[in-house]
Amino acid sequence: MSNLNVDIYDAFQSAGIDEALARKAAISVVDNDKELMEVKSTLRLHSWMLATNIALSVGILFKLFG
Repeated sequence: MSNLNVDIYDAFQSAGIDEALARKAAISVVDNDKELMEVKSTLRLHSWMLATNIALSVGILFKLFG
């Protein structure tokens, strides 16, 4: 079940947009926000993994050549 962003819905209603179209647009914005949060969390995980990999690689290089 999709959630409805009431602020966006009200803004569309006050602008004279049809009720069904305003409802679809407000739900679409909420769905896009959910997808964006998923992408951000995945990016955060990948950044952490990259930093760990770089730190371990630098440690190994210092161990080999230091």
